[in-house]
Amino acid sequence: MRVMLHLFESGNDVFDEEGVEVESLDAARNLAITAAREILAHEMMMTGKSTLNRRIEIADESGTILASVSFASIMPLGNG
Repeated sequence: MRVMLHLFESGNDVFDEEGVEVESLDAARNLAITAAREILAHEMMMTGKSTLNRRIEIADESGTILASVSFASIMPLGNG
């Protein structure tokens, strides 16, 4: 299946025009999580902080949103 991974970030949205072939929706979610972690890691290296109010939406070729991965949801929780 072909999916598009759209990045939504406070008006600086990036729409995936090409998409990527994946075997399943779970594979697409894993890809979105990996992409979000890479973006956060790069941002931390460059600025020393990260912005969690972003998300990656997974859409099919017709534009239907199949899933959404928020950046905040992939961050580990501290122990207090």
